[in-house]
Amino acid sequence: MSVVATVAGEPISVDEFRDALERYGRQRGRLLATPAERRELLEYLIREQAVAHRAKAAGYDRDPELVAEFERLVSNKYREDRMRALGANIEVNDDEVRRCYDEHRGEYTIPERVRVALLFFPIAVAAGATGRDEALATATKARGDAVALALDVRGFGPLAQQYAADPARRHVGGDIGWLQRGATPGRWPAAVQEAAFALQAPGDVSALVPTEDGFYLIRLIAREPEQQRSLDVVKNNIRYDLLHKKRNQVREAFEAEVRAGLDIQINEPVLKSVAPLAGKDEGAVRALPALPDSGAAKPASGTDAERPR
Repeated sequence: MSVVATVAGEPISVDEFRDALERYGRQRGRLLATPAERRELLEYLIREQAVAHRAKAAGYDRDPELVAEFERLVSNKYREDRMRALGANIEVNDDEVRRCYDEHRGEYTIPERVRVALLFFPIAVAAGATGRDEALATATKARGDAVALALDVRGFGPLAQQYAADPARRHVGGDIGWLQRGATPGRWPAAVQEAAFALQAPGDVSALVPTEDGFYLIRLIAREPEQQRSLDVVKNNIRYDLLHKKRNQVREAFEAEVRAGLDIQINEPVLKSVAPLAGKDEGAVRALPALPDSGAAKPASGTDAERPR
């Protein structure tokens, strides 16, 4: 073996030096052609090998944390190469995408939704027994005025200026946006959502919806029926989800493969008794590798943001 230099008896071979020339040449974007550049590179390699020699002499190659880190690097490299080999032929064809779409067609629908304006007439607790009657009288009058509104008036129009409790909605006719069929009631009582979906045509006004706190009045602004998202719209999401599922299957196959034939025993009593050392310096604790993702992603279903216009 031809040697360019030695450090404490350890050689730097011609092949190692040539590899370094090519590697650092690519890094700089040109060949290291001059004698000065070759000398500079050799001095760097000598310096690194001298440091490695001193580190080994000091026992760093036997340091438990460094040994464990090296083992993790080796394990990760093996895992990466083996899973790449196991998953080399993973693909999702058009037939699989179509079959998934047909089997989960219900997940690719966008539920019916309505856009409504809303007025709330609270019961004044301070008014005592007459509070509910007063709120009902005000709400009843407002409903009569709402029924008389022209169809081109947005929401409750000027009535929102008079009755809307939320200042932000007074200037938009009491518009509260879209409500989606089957969604969690959230801010609005279930009875309000039920009354909203009972309205059929823009401009329709609900009956008063009584609650413990007051009365709601609803006017329909727009309505959109349930929509089926086409295969063309969702096929890329389906393909991604199926690939994700197949990659998880590769991971599971790899985990089964590496355990096969190994005698693995777990001492359950000892496992239950082990606890972290009290007072351990958190800054000195090496971060553990992330645990693998569990399970495959569900096929992407329709969302409000993806509703076709």
